[in-house]
Amino acid sequence: MQSTNNCDIIQPDVYSLHYNKDLWDPEDAKEFIPERHPMAFMPFGQGSRNCIGMRFGLMKIKLCWAQFLSPYKISIGDKTKNNFIIREILVIQPDAVYIKHEKS
Repeated sequence: MQSTNNCDIIQPDVYSLHYNKDLWDPEDAKEFIPERHPMAFMPFGQGSRNCIGMRFGLMKIKLCWAQFLSPYKISIGDKTKNNFIIREILVIQPDAVYIKHEKS
């Protein structure tokens, strides 16, 4: 084990963390699956010292999606069922949602 100086900066290798086949399944390490552990994918860091641009970046992504989808009319698809399944104590979500979109 090697000691560090007071001025050394130590930070995790986030890229290797995101593609680590020991954390992810070896067959689909590059595939995004939202059900995985939330701390295993950390593009902005975590905790009180996370990236100061995180909120700006997330807002920019939302604005880009809003602008991209604005010329379309989006509605609920015919296959969508109206039954909701309680997955957690405070979260109620449909089992599957189908949408249809058409140019406005």
